Amino acid sequence: QREVRFYAELSEGNPFRIPFCYLAQQATNSTDFVLVLEDVGALSTIDQLVGCTWEQSVLAVQTVAAFHAKWWEHDSLDGLSETFPPLSLPGYKVMLPYLFSVGLEFLKTLLPELISPTIATFAEQWGTYCPAILDSIAEPRTLCHGDWRADNLFIDGDRMAALDFQILGIGSGLYDVAYFTSQSIEPSVRAGRDRELIALYVAALQSHGVSIDLEVAWRQYRQALMFCFLYPVNLMSGYEAMDPRGQQLMRTILIRSSAAVEDTNAIEALPALT
Repeated sequence: QREVRFYAELSEGNPFRIPFCYLAQQATNSTDFVLVLEDVGALSTIDQLVGCTWEQSVLAVQTVAAFHAKWWEHDSLDGLSETFPPLSLPGYKVMLPYLFSVGLEFLKTLLPELISPTIATFAEQWGTYCPAILDSIAEPRTLCHGDWRADNLFIDGDRMAALDFQILGIGSGLYDVAYFTSQSIEPSVRAGRDRELIALYVAALQSHGVSIDLEVAWRQYRQALMFCFLYPVNLMSGYEAMDPRGQQLMRTILIRSSAAVEDTNAIEALPALT
């Protein structure tokens, strides 16, 4: 439903190239759907296993900032939330800690050596803090791509093209930034430059008429990094069934995500529990 609605209603006027959609329809009595899209296979790809260069990372962050600015506290967000749910959705606060706990047991069995003692301790507390983190990154509201990572991005000259709109949601745009940096940039490229990227993101928003305090953005970015640790941990439950590339990608994302949390001292930005 999200992907069909995006192509049918929201694909015009975005700051990145989107494959032309010839048909976007969903059945009225099931989740069956059809998308007929332009073939963009000739565009330059970014291998997520290799990771983005610094220049590609800057382009990705500035591009998603322009997308966020377009939808920043937009009047239509309330109506869109029926299809694109907010990060603070009550169901997420119940479901996600459970999914994390399941994945964590697989992680502790399969790949415990890939995370540090600090991250292992944080992982045990993740479910407790998840609801508060979601509340902290729920505003200011914009439309978030949800899956802004290298394997969904292409280079078209000096522009970026993007695919995969099936997990769009509403919340702070720093979620997309943290999702990208924690999955798509090697620590050797990113480490020590996170704050530089956030400053570039804030400046890009400002160039499109949107203001957010740099310290607020930096705090939300680190909180979102902690939330995004969910993804490699949750996917551990299916690790043994993945093909070799899938397994390598999961190990890579786990290493990058945990490194991002540690490198930025993100745990210091944990919100207070109520």
